[in-house]
Amino acid sequence: DNWQRETAQRLLLNETERTPALIALLRQTLREGENPHARLYSLYLLDGFESLETADLIVAMEDVHPAVREHAIRLARPEIGTSDLLRSHIVAASNDESSRVRYYAALALGDLTGSEIVVPMLSIARALPDDDWTQAAVFSGIREQLAPFTSGLLDVAPSAEADLSTWIGPLARMVAQSQSSETAGAILSDLLRGPYGSGEVVLIAL
Repeated sequence: DNWQRETAQRLLLNETERTPALIALLRQTLREGENPHARLYSLYLLDGFESLETADLIVAMEDVHPAVREHAIRLARPEIGTSDLLRSHIVAASNDESSRVRYYAALALGDLTGSEIVVPMLSIARALPDDDWTQAAVFSGIREQLAPFTSGLLDVAPSAEADLSTWIGPLARMVAQSQSSETAGAILSDLLRGPYGSGEVVLIAL
């Protein structure tokens, strides 16, 4: 179970000498191991032994198992601002088939403030529009890019696959609370004219 695996991991870290042979074995398991749990624990043991490299994270982010990809993003997050390679892989994860991978990609992208986060954040929003956790993750990271994000959101016509109407109220409140009066007025006007305009937006605009 989880307790046994975590205990074994702690014992390995506390009582095992970090040797080149051990690190090489962990890297081999990460790349070639058939069991996803073994690959995942190799990833964390490399991190615990302070031997985790960018190449290891890239391998893990390209793993066939979503849990390994998810945890790779979590470990890569502190480096997203300094590594173009890691950043590009996390951006690519915005289109991952796993909702959990996309969720952690949104959290990681939220550590950036540039316009490069807008398109992947929109992809994450469209993929799972009714999920509260996804919405919270996207909104927590998009504050510096509200205008282009809103514009992109309004380009998505309502459909059974991508009904983003539940995003409009929270988005409008965020705009009203965090933007200057002029900027907020312009964005709220766009929301009112867009396909998701509603009375809730009118009340917030007032």
